[in-house]
Amino acid sequence: ATRFDSASAFDNRNPPRIIRPLCHDAGNRLHRGRVYIRKSTPPGLTDRSTPVPARQTTTKPGIGSAESARTMQSYLRCSMKKLIAFALLFALAAVGRTAITVRLADYGGVPGSSLQQLRGAFSMAFTALKSAGGGELIIDPGEYDLGTLTGFETAVQVYDLRDTTILGYGARFRMRTVSTQAVNTPVFFWFQNPQNVTVKGISFYDSGTNLTVEWLGATCLVVGATEPHSGFKAYECTADNVVMFFGMNENGIRFNFENIDIRATVRNSYYGVSVRYNGRLSRAELDCTNVRRAVTVNGIRDWNFIVRGHSD
Repeated sequence: ATRFDSASAFDNRNPPRIIRPLCHDAGNRLHRGRVYIRKSTPPGLTDRSTPVPARQTTTKPGIGSAESARTMQSYLRCSMKKLIAFALLFALAAVGRTAITVRLADYGGVPGSSLQQLRGAFSMAFTALKSAGGGELIIDPGEYDLGTLTGFETAVQVYDLRDTTILGYGARFRMRTVSTQAVNTPVFFWFQNPQNVTVKGISFYDSGTNLTVEWLGATCLVVGATEPHSGFKAYECTADNVVMFFGMNENGIRFNFENIDIRATVRNSYYGVSVRYNGRLSRAELDCTNVRRAVTVNGIRDWNFIVRGHSD
């Protein structure tokens, strides 16, 4: 930068020259990215006289110079302010969306409750979890009898659940499928457009399943997706006497869900896992006993299957 004597005020008839600053200079004024250079008045002249250009010297700040140190300090202060601003933005985004833990029993969902009571309890619990941005839902151990279901009826359905783990160790859901038409496959839990949802430890049983009829019995878990989503897991779950443990179809839109991970024990059932044109980058690990078809798929991509088959 160019250094001038800055003792006098600006002269209206001789405005200061404007140069592009190379570094911060304490003797100059910095306004909107420009440096206004003062011109000094030689002894014997008043401010109204024609000013004589001040003697100028050109300096080049080097490593270790005062100018270089001031420039580095200014840069560090600016960087620190940016980091603080980003941290505040992330903190504000998290306000009011802290993951929570809720119990189904707190909303009236206890062993022995009716299907309508359980539906209401799950609805209120899922609403609380979605409002908080996710969390854990704990289902107390015990027998949850959903009663009689027919056709394609769903016991519990939830939309757009995100970042949630459902813990049901020791909880057993049961229903009785009744034949009213050619295909009767009611569903225990249907998740529509889930994102990073995990189900753990739940057991399922359908006393109305008839394995001599191809489609008479319940499906435990169904995932549907009408837009791109990712992440559904079912760990340490057990299914007994059902038509199917896990099912997912394309719903008219193919390959819009990925990262599925199923690990379950399936007994006395028709299907283990059934997937059509969906679930990229996924896996299923099944321990099957008396299961007619552990895996049935159509048009899948990037799946890994591990099946251990037994009969008694």
